[in-house]
Amino acid sequence: MGGRGLRFIIICIAVICVALLAMRLSRMREPALQAEIAAQQAVPAELFYVGSKYVKIYHKPSCSEAARINTDELITFTSAGQARRKGYQPCETCRP
Repeated sequence: MGGRGLRFIIICIAVICVALLAMRLSRMREPALQAEIAAQQAVPAELFYVGSKYVKIYHKPSCSEAARINTDELITFTSAGQARRKGYQPCETCRP
């Protein structure tokens, strides 16, 4: 097997590894976020908000933008006032 063949195999393996990692991350992220939201469903919407550790915006749990927050960055607030005191601004999409 020449250098070209070996290079091709290495590239194929790298592409497969990246694809598998992306699939695994997407599977981990969505169910974990849904589980976090489902666990809080018993709490009235006005008492439960979500945000990211890094982006200072808070959301209603049902907001489409909240679904994009990585689970390792997800934080919850018991009120809009608590979110504002920590420096978070309300989302312009869901308007909590």
